[in-house]
Amino acid sequence: MNVSLLINKLYDAWEILSEKNYAARQQLNRKITGMKMDPKADASSFATLEGLRDEYASCIALSNIGFYRVRVLKDLYREKDISN
Repeated sequence: MNVSLLINKLYDAWEILSEKNYAARQQLNRKITGMKMDPKADASSFATLEGLRDEYASCIALSNIGFYRVRVLKDLYREKDISN
């Protein structure tokens, strides 16, 4: 397989992963907001969700770093293809 094609496929896959992470984070934030407004919400569930949100935020940060690396690699190969 062509390296440039492989990098483009990796870029596309990582972009989809980033979009799914963003959607999941929004859903989790909506759930937490709903629990904040519900006086009958279980305090332990709320604390667990907040802990998950913090953990998920660090995972998303690592994913974004990986996505940035893939974008840089894609740009480097694009420049290489243009110069050849």
